[in-house]
Amino acid sequence: MKLLLLIIISIFQLSFIDLNSAMESAGYNAVPLKKNLFGEYILACKINNHKFEMMVSMGIDQTFIDKIISDKYEFESTLIENRDLQLNGDESQMYAVKVNEFLIGDIKGNENEIGAIDFSDFRYLKKLRVEGIIGKSFLIKHEAVIDIAGDKLFLK
Repeated sequence: MKLLLLIIISIFQLSFIDLNSAMESAGYNAVPLKKNLFGEYILACKINNHKFEMMVSMGIDQTFIDKIISDKYEFESTLIENRDLQLNGDESQMYAVKVNEFLIGDIKGNENEIGAIDFSDFRYLKKLRVEGIIGKSFLIKHEAVIDIAGDKLFLK
């Protein structure tokens, strides 16, 4: 019985692959994630040379920043006519913000434009205290893989 258990453990150890090494060899770059008080994943970004704490969301399609912060940094933005964002019964006008540089860690995103909404219009977003949201479309475009156990986001 001990020999069988030893063989099973040995086979498991041989087949175990370090996730970081496997993802790196597949062309991915790792970005550290942290969790806020509500268990949402947060990561550090840099947009047009300004730092942002952004939440990773699979529930929201587009990437957004807070319009108040966008205005504070004097980002070029344009109101998108007849398009509002609705979330849990709250609503806000949507703006398109011109992006010259979008960095997540050392990874350069190829976004030319992101959305901006007034986060104070949304009870949920005010509670989270984030400055932006990395949406599902960004994650899909960069073939994102989330390592929950290691608190990392892998992007191509």
